[in-house]
Amino acid sequence: MNKKILVILAFFAALSLGGCHSIYKKQQSTGELNGIDTSSFDPDEIFVYQDTLYLVYQDPRNNDSFYLTVTFHKQESRKNKQNSNLIASIAKENLNIPRDKREEILLVKDILPQAIEKVVYDTVPEQNNTGVMLLTALRDMVLYRDAEGKIRLSEPAQMPDDVSVIGRKGKKYLRRNVYDNIRSLLKEKYPDKEKFVLDVKGISLIPYIYVDTGKNIAAAIELPDFYEVRKDISTIGFSTDILYSFFIKSHIFAIIKAPFTSLHRLFSTATYSVFAGLSPRIEDLKEIPPLNKSGEMMDIKAFEKVLDFNISDEKYKGRAKILIDGDAFFPDFIEKAKIADKSIDVRVYIFKTDPYSLTLADLLRSKSNEGVKVRVLTDEINTVLNWTKDPEQIYSRDYVMPSIKKYLKDSSEVKFRTILNTWANVDHRKAIIIDSNLAYMGGMNFGEEYRYFWHDMMLLLEGPVVAKLEEDFNQTWTFAGAGGDFAAAGRAVFERSPDYTKGVEPDMFDMRPLYTKPTSAEIFNAQIEAIKRAKSRVYIENPYFSDVRIIQELINARGRGVDVRIILPMDNDVGMMSGNNMVKANILFKNGITVYFYPRMSHIKAGIFDNWACVGSANFDKLSLYISNEMNFGISDPGFVEALHTQLFQKDFEESEIMDKELELKPGDYIMSTLAAQG
Repeated sequence: MNKKILVILAFFAALSLGGCHSIYKKQQSTGELNGIDTSSFDPDEIFVYQDTLYLVYQDPRNNDSFYLTVTFHKQESRKNKQNSNLIASIAKENLNIPRDKREEILLVKDILPQAIEKVVYDTVPEQNNTGVMLLTALRDMVLYRDAEGKIRLSEPAQMPDDVSVIGRKGKKYLRRNVYDNIRSLLKEKYPDKEKFVLDVKGISLIPYIYVDTGKNIAAAIELPDFYEVRKDISTIGFSTDILYSFFIKSHIFAIIKAPFTSLHRLFSTATYSVFAGLSPRIEDLKEIPPLNKSGEMMDIKAFEKVLDFNISDEKYKGRAKILIDGDAFFPDFIEKAKIADKSIDVRVYIFKTDPYSLTLADLLRSKSNEGVKVRVLTDEINTVLNWTKDPEQIYSRDYVMPSIKKYLKDSSEVKFRTILNTWANVDHRKAIIIDSNLAYMGGMNFGEEYRYFWHDMMLLLEGPVVAKLEEDFNQTWTFAGAGGDFAAAGRAVFERSPDYTKGVEPDMFDMRPLYTKPTSAEIFNAQIEAIKRAKSRVYIENPYFSDVRIIQELINARGRGVDVRIILPMDNDVGMMSGNNMVKANILFKNGITVYFYPRMSHIKAGIFDNWACVGSANFDKLSLYISNEMNFGISDPGFVEALHTQLFQKDFEESEIMDKELELKPGDYIMSTLAAQG
């Protein structure tokens, strides 16, 4: 078998057996770590003492002695279980552990390649020009047989067009099968031993895997951070980019090319800032009533008529498939984009430049060079701010963090534009359209956290609703160009609207687009109305929960006996929102509302209001509800509402920690809550 395949899969197996956290971040003067990282020398002794693994070295380059220590994880609860990497620490102090107290551990060098080779042969399809996608802990790869029957491994962008992907295998599959093979081989070769350290020769970052066959434990041993992320920009260059982007491009240039929109945004931002600043004081319930058990729902037809009259009667037929988390969305997007033959339009708030996101960029570049029309539209200021956050996962010391615009356009036909941020207005919408016949929309950007770490959701759409998303994309693309208001107005006047009756099929249902845009708070108004009318249930999952008017209506609903449940993330990526969510959680809790904390960062924006659902890109804060550009869909199809209930809310209720007492707050939390309500 090709040695390169074994080396790459050994790396992914090591990550899958543990998980991958921050690697290569902090610069340290650790020649010893470089020696281990490059497999320059092996440990002279490996042993366990109490709950710690020791790997003792004699550096042949200078005869210095040092050792790595790895403390084993204590058993964690199912809900709070994290990736099981064992993070090593380096030390040079004298070891004062008696020899007779050291439990010797065997270093094994030839087992991992054999275990992986068996997994490869068990996994790769037998038919030529077919493969499976491996959803590993670091990137997505395709394992396939080429036209001659040889086994190959490649990123999706480099996979030949005549290869068909016929399945997916996740990291759980890889972890289980690699470990089963390792365990079987070790028991056969070393029947009297249970604890081993496996050498991962030739793989940086994770030099060893610890295995205990008696306890069925396998965990990657990860070196401490010792590499500083390099970036394709200087500190001065970044500061200049920020000034140019926000002040010159987003205000001087934007006002010149889009004077009407700029004035409109200024007025709406000022108006809604005053509106949010004058939020009413929350009134607590005097008495918490029992829940309404009748099962009665609001009159959905009457509710839809109110939305028709007060917002818009605009609705489009379509199908919607719910894709929860990166494991569901990104492989699906890769498969669909790989076979695109006409166009791929990507509209995201953020297109990051971590190693995983660059594989998506590589796919877009490859398709553009095949003649597919590829356009990427992102928010301007967040394109620049990409530089401020280092990637969590880096698998090569050769990685240099690039500019996404420069990377996408380099040696490709990809077209790239940004939406400017006049008066700090951002475009937070996410929509991806492929070949004009399918689309994705929801909460996910292109970034490693959406693929691996965060809980998030997208909808896969088919039918005439796709034409609506494409029309919105085309209009915004035109506006983002040099012509601004004038080009967008010309397009609106002279372009023919799509035929939204074309392609309607019997199983399709109505989907109502709802927007937040200057002087239009449709998403807020629709959800407020839904909460007021709800009789049985209101379930909401959202990461940023600060709007006082929404909270007051939820309290009022609970006062009518409605079962109100809110899911917030246990950890929040925005520091200010962590304190805000704690304050708001206490308010909700003391008014009889059930609050759940999801065990990791949840970025989902979804709600069920009796028999109506609302999903999309909008948060429950001032920016998303009143100022930023957002898009949700309102859907009353019973099948979709039930699917959202069973696939998302039921599972998340089970996986979350239910709040059973008021949280202890600090003065800073109240300050953060006040600031969040204003921004």
